[in-house]
This record gives sequence, C-alpha cells and structure tokens, in this order.
Amino acid sequence: MIKKYLFQILVFIAFLIRLILMPISAHSDLLAINMFPDLIYTKQVTDILSYSKEHVHRQGFSYYPALTYFTIGAFQLPDHLISNTFSPWMTNLRGEYESGLIGQAPEFIKRSPNPMIFRDIFLAKFPYLLFDIGCIFILTKFIKNKYLSKWAVILWLFNPILIYDSYIFGQFDLIPAFFVLLGFLLLRKNSTLAILSIGIAAAYKNYALFFIPPLVIIHGDSWKERLKLLLISLAPTFIFALPTIFNQPSEAPYAVINKVLVSSKKPLAGWAFYSQILRYALLLASYFLVLSSSLTLKIKNKWILSIGLSYISLLLLLTLTTRTSFHYLFWLTPLTILWFRKIRTIIVVIGIQTLSFASYKTLASQLQMGLFAPINPDYFYSLPTINSLIDHIVPYRIISTLGFLIFLIFNLYLILRVIYELLFKLQVNYVKQDQK
Repeated sequence: MIKKYLFQILVFIAFLIRLILMPISAHSDLLAINMFPDLIYTKQVTDILSYSKEHVHRQGFSYYPALTYFTIGAFQLPDHLISNTFSPWMTNLRGEYESGLIGQAPEFIKRSPNPMIFRDIFLAKFPYLLFDIGCIFILTKFIKNKYLSKWAVILWLFNPILIYDSYIFGQFDLIPAFFVLLGFLLLRKNSTLAILSIGIAAAYKNYALFFIPPLVIIHGDSWKERLKLLLISLAPTFIFALPTIFNQPSEAPYAVINKVLVSSKKPLAGWAFYSQILRYALLLASYFLVLSSSLTLKIKNKWILSIGLSYISLLLLLTLTTRTSFHYLFWLTPLTILWFRKIRTIIVVIGIQTLSFASYKTLASQLQMGLFAPINPDYFYSLPTINSLIDHIVPYRIISTLGFLIFLIFNLYLILRVIYELLFKLQVNYVKQDQK
C-alpha cells in the first residue's frame, strides 16, 4: 500500500519540509529583498534603485534589478492586509540599514524585534512557494511529453540546493528558474515567447543573459530575425530600468548587472588580481567559442542544441567567475534536469556539485546554523561551524582546496561531456563559413 502511494507521500513530505523551514530561518538577503519594496506603499517610491543610491551610503552596497522589487512589492500587498506587523517591521529594518548597520540577520533581528517574526518571514518567502509550484507544473508538462520521468518532480522537490536557497537562506532564485523552465518549454513551439521568458528571467537575475545570445543565434533564421529576438529578450530589463535611467543614469547599468559582480570591497593585488584577470579572460574566450558553436553547428533538434549550449554557458560562468555564492548553484538545476534526464545521473551531478561547492563556499556562521537566527539570534549564530569542528581534526583548508579542485574539474568534465554528445552523439554537420 505504501509503495503504491509512495509518490504522493514524498510530495507531501517535501511540502511539509518547506512549510516547517519557511518561518524559522533567514539570511540578511531575505530582509534586504523585502525591506525596499515596502517603499512602494509607504512612500510611493517606484525607482528603488535611485532611492538606494541616495539613502544607503556604504562601500560595496549592492541591490537587485528593478523587476525584483516590483514583483516582491506586488506580493507584499496582501501581506499588508494579513499582517499588521509586516510593513512596520520592514520600515524599521530599512531604517537600521540606512543608518549604517552592517551585519547579518541576527543583528537586524535584535535591533528590530518583531513579536510576529515567524509569520512575517513566512509571508516574505510565500512567493517562492508559488513559483516552486509553478516550476513543478512545468516539469509535469515535460513528463506528459515523455521527455522526463515523473520522478523528476521528486528530485526537484528534494533538491538540497533548492531547499537551502529558497526556504532556508531566502533568496528568490526560484522566480527566474520558473521563467527559465517556461522558456525552454515554449522553445519547442514558439521561439519568440521563449526568448521573452528567458529575458524575464534575466531581468530578475542576470545569469540568464548568458543563455540569450546562443538562443538568439540558433533560433534566428537571419541576422534581422536575431536582432529582433535580442531586442525582445532585453525589453523586460530595459522597461523596468526606465525609472533609474531617467533619475540616475549612472546607476542604470546596475539594473542589469549586480554591482557585487563588478566591484570589490577591498583592492586586489598580486596573484589575487592576476588570477581574476586570467579567469575572466578564459570565461570570455570560452563563451566566444560557445557563440561560434551556436552559429556553426547545425543539429536537426535545435531544442537540444539550445539546452546543451546554455548549460555549457552557465557552467563556464559558475566555474570561472570569482565572485560567487553557494546559492548560485541552484541556477544550474533546471538545465541539469533537462539535459541529463536520467534521475540517477542528475542525482550524481547535483550531489557532487553541492558537496564540493559547499566545502569552500559555506564556511561562515550566517551560511550554516546562523540561518536559524529567527528562533534565537544569539544561540544559533554562536554555534560552531562544521568547518571549524573539522579543523580540530584535520586542517579544513585541505578539504576546501580539494572541494574547489573537484568542483573545477567536475564542471570541466561536464562541459566536455556535453560537447562530446553534441558533436558525436547527435546528428551534427559543420556549416562552413562563406568562402566567397
């Protein structure tokens, strides 16, 4: 009997885990994501990026693309009706932030006490749950088309990166993930709508910009068509950046590119500087090869080619970019599922990437038990980190270095594997450039 209903039981458990974690955990990112959209209601501010520039004077301060604030702001409308503490709490948090408070979630929670903190954190994460359900709905479309097994849904629901990223940490990566999945679903029949969906994803998190040029080249039959698709893909970012373009033109680029990716809190020197230059040079050179491949490789199934080159692009970005965080790893999940398809293979890929990346990207308390600060800020933030405990037995630097090398080598292996399958396992013909 249990085996017969195993699928339903696992779905129930997965959502139960989400509902338990949502109110009791948070990173300071979740607070930053929600404190500024509240301005739409309290001060009728529509250009939050310009407001942030004027009121937050802090080196290395970074904010999110404008569409993020409008979306979170839209979801906050019912929050104001459900909770009489949500908006005042956001106002207090923003006041602390603007006054120069630099710290993690425990500092903000202690400086701005909220008797209904669990309810309000739950409400702040509730949009993620809705987009999560939307992602599952799209996966069922792939299942109905017999492209994926129904167990892909279970894999998605129990993906540790997803649970950590959205329901513990509190980042909004599920929102662009929904539009990425939707884009590749639409790409089978309508490339224009698909490119628009990917463009919407890019308006939330700029990593999706890496998909757009290869997709535009593959699905545009002429350079005129490609230009049209490119403009369609960039339209969401441009439209929502208009308030900033008019008010603070110098800040407009950061409506597209997160400031943290192009700025450093302290100057780099020596090998740290040159290694960063080398890695970005490799990224640009490798991405140029991806674009060249999208132009010269002709495969009957353009959809598969699109997934493969998009996956390679994102692997290159996460492997060679120096300024990354652990939750960025979730960006790979939709494409990992769509490319590999086999559940066991996907589990192995996600497992290796998760463990190796976490070994050197989640070392601070605010990335481990400190995330449960809403329960008790002082207690959970003071708990020793896993790496500090291991360091008493064996130098953790050995483990973190090994994790870095595994992540690097494994991702390079995945890139080569995708290239091999595109070149030799699919019907490929090279198109020679004009020889006239």
